[in-house]
Amino acid sequence: MVKINRFSKTTISLMLAIVLIMVPQLAAAGEATVPQTSPPPMMVQPMAVFDGYTYLHSSTADLTISTNLTATVSATTHARTAVAEVGASIQLQEWNGSSWINLVPVSAYSSKNTNWSFGGMNKSVRSGYYYRAKVTHFVKHNGITESAIEYSETIMAQ
Repeated sequence: MVKINRFSKTTISLMLAIVLIMVPQLAAAGEATVPQTSPPPMMVQPMAVFDGYTYLHSSTADLTISTNLTATVSATTHARTAVAEVGASIQLQEWNGSSWINLVPVSAYSSKNTNWSFGGMNKSVRSGYYYRAKVTHFVKHNGITESAIEYSETIMAQ
């Protein structure tokens, strides 16, 4: 019988511990979601400042997708001053490999007699597909309507 000295036992134990720690990570890496389409063109605009508008000032549009395949969009619209109405409509879009497809329903939000408004929506999505939010921000004041479109970052549902 070969006698293993204490240093070797410690080294073997340490190596075994490292291997056991790495096994779940390696297994998870092997289960990565496979994209169902080619990726869409890169375009990031998570925050916008609108120059050249009388009332519409700035906005944000954020998209997250949870592990249970729920897309959550949150958006904020800011006016330069208190206005009659400020808000937006939110549309989730799915990439089909060549173009963005509008999904339904559309979610709208607005506030009256203020300078900002916030809204959001949740929608189930499909694993392996790319998604983005299309948010059409608007301001209505003194008979003038101003609007601008903003897109969120693109995310693949996992």
